[in-house]
Amino acid sequence: MAPLIQEPVTIDRIAPADRVYLSHPSILALPGGRILASVDAQGPDVRALPGQKCRFADTNHWMQGRLFASQDEGKTWTQKLEYPFGHACLFRDGNQLYLLGHRGPLVIIRSSDGGETWSKPVELIPKGGDNAVYSHSPCSVLHANGRFEVVMLRTTGDYQRRVTPHTLVPILLRAPEGFNLTVSKSWTWSEPGPTLSQALSGTSPTPELPLFEKPAPTPTTPDAANHAPGWMHPHAVAITNPRHAWHDASGHTTHVLFAAPSPRGNAAIACRFTEQAGGTLRADLPPTSATGRPLWIPLPGGNRPFHLLADGESQQHWLVSTQHRGSLLRTDTAPGQRAITWSAHPHLLELNFSSNLVDWTSAGWVGGTPSDPLTEPAIDIRGKDLCVVACARDADDPATRHAKRLVFGIIRNFRSLMY
Repeated sequence: MAPLIQEPVTIDRIAPADRVYLSHPSILALPGGRILASVDAQGPDVRALPGQKCRFADTNHWMQGRLFASQDEGKTWTQKLEYPFGHACLFRDGNQLYLLGHRGPLVIIRSSDGGETWSKPVELIPKGGDNAVYSHSPCSVLHANGRFEVVMLRTTGDYQRRVTPHTLVPILLRAPEGFNLTVSKSWTWSEPGPTLSQALSGTSPTPELPLFEKPAPTPTTPDAANHAPGWMHPHAVAITNPRHAWHDASGHTTHVLFAAPSPRGNAAIACRFTEQAGGTLRADLPPTSATGRPLWIPLPGGNRPFHLLADGESQQHWLVSTQHRGSLLRTDTAPGQRAITWSAHPHLLELNFSSNLVDWTSAGWVGGTPSDPLTEPAIDIRGKDLCVVACARDADDPATRHAKRLVFGIIRNFRSLMY
């Protein structure tokens, strides 16, 4: 079977000798044919790179954001900008383009000329101030019902330098379309959500995932930090089908799917934000019955960064994620914990579609091989095609475990893959 993207184009490449690696890409396909892509450069040698850069507040590690543009369907790319924040996502409101991320506080920039020039970075701060440290910025921004909604994760006080998913709480930001989104007062902040453990308190589900052998704690990954339930990489989604069990005809509910940090690769985590009387937004787990609330929902590649978007023309949610085949591997089949860690699985990207976010159908193998894996995908629709960016290791440097390339490909006539 041939991959849907047979010859990916390299947008950015880091020299093997440089202690710099790439992560957290984003992509935006503009109506006129222009395509933008962004990516983080991280690692010790970022400090010596030219251009703007910063340190992440939680780890104190150096990072630099990079933005690229293509005018010829992704055949060639030109770097347009370095920016001093990371984990950023591209989105647009008409002819106004935005790039939203964090470096501790939330940071946003804007372009009015198709991404050629950008405003200076502005920190977004809610009314009353905000000293929180944000982590795991969103993979997508939801544009529905005349507004933009984005879910961020911020830390609690329960972390020591490096953030772990069980210490993060979700925040929903909402802004009306047509406003200047670099102005803090354009945004409404939800109440801080609970940690996942707090959300589960008093509910029926167990935080254990079935069908895999739980790895034992080690000195570097103690049980409390590595296996307490948590969430990461959120995607806000709109459920428009009135027959869907989670549909809210009032439009006051936003559902969110999170990557679930676990060795099992076919489940994600769901929560919802509901607008209360007075306009406040509050997070909890969506109910499925009078007494039960789900924790895990089916999603291929749900334990690693995935990208999810809704397509109005096909009435489907489209997902590009990491394919997993090892959820039932025994721990004694490989040295140490390798059999059940994320890195033990082939890093192949696959395309799936679903009408309800639960029943998924595979549309094909996007790309990647065990020896040259693709990770951290991001997608956007361009007419009949699906644009994809992902991070990849350098084939000339197989020893490195870090991504050294940002690659791009187009899946032509992607809706024809439905059956």
